[in-house]
Amino acid sequence: MVYPQAISNRSHDESRWILGSKKTDILWFYLPTILLILVAACIRHFHWPVFSVYEFVVIVLLDTSHSFATNWRTYFRKIEFRRAKNLYIYLPIALISASIFIAFSPNGVTNIAKAAFVIVTVHGFLQSFGILKWYQRKNGILRPWTNRFFILLVVVPFLYSSSKSPLWNELFFRLPIFLSKSSTPALYVINVFVIIFWLIYEIVLWRRADEWNRALAMFFSVLLVNCAIIISNPMDVVFAFKIHHALTYFVVTSMSTKRLSQSIGRESIFKSPSIPALIFYCSLPAIFLYQVQKINESLFGPLVIGIIFGNFCVHVAYDSFLWKRTHPDAAIIYQ
Repeated sequence: MVYPQAISNRSHDESRWILGSKKTDILWFYLPTILLILVAACIRHFHWPVFSVYEFVVIVLLDTSHSFATNWRTYFRKIEFRRAKNLYIYLPIALISASIFIAFSPNGVTNIAKAAFVIVTVHGFLQSFGILKWYQRKNGILRPWTNRFFILLVVVPFLYSSSKSPLWNELFFRLPIFLSKSSTPALYVINVFVIIFWLIYEIVLWRRADEWNRALAMFFSVLLVNCAIIISNPMDVVFAFKIHHALTYFVVTSMSTKRLSQSIGRESIFKSPSIPALIFYCSLPAIFLYQVQKINESLFGPLVIGIIFGNFCVHVAYDSFLWKRTHPDAAIIYQ
């Protein structure tokens, strides 16, 4: 299937990369995640006394703050806000109120932590899948088997990890009983065979067409998710997904607002923020909430956790339609 290509004055090679060039995509989408994960590994291995700083960077400056970046596509864009005004007003009130109520209920913070673990993981997978399809769209060719392999190479490793580790299973709200110790060897073998067949598929495809962008996105996603097999602590895997998802989201949000502003004109409170500026603006409310939580954790702790989780749910809900090809902005963003 060949996608219609948007008119662009860039070269053919440049137009195949989301940010305009291979170097820029690698610099923003892949290198920061690899570097930060290596830093985390060194902190744990050498017992450096800076892990709390690393957690602050990942959880507050990246994960918590990136959910506020959605505002640049919704509340700070007049056309979009008017398009679904009632949704943008009442959905945050409902989700944040429900999250605060849950946070103050018995075991509420624990249940929110478990739910956040699942939602962050699934949300990160969906974003990686979206980037993969974005590259296919830019190449002008849809690869159905790439999509199928991506799903298998995500689902099977997590099923394997859940059957192997009681902690993984507990965090995923006790997956079905068939994920017992007896199923672990079978899932491991299935995962190995899926990887082998996928590599053969990529080698055959490489000889037919130059799709470096799609292959890079696929390899990086497979590498990231298969780390779950060798990492015993689920939170290390979640941190990796938080880093990759948050940084990628900041980058594509900055890029999309820039393209929308160039095509339609200034209509946002902040016009086309750069990536560092976007991270800075979004970090301000995240740092404020973090400080409020520390004032009196017995009272403000659950309140802040409820607000943060509710805002994250709002972010996930908005993302479910803001990035679809059927959205009016899609033709401009995906050029």
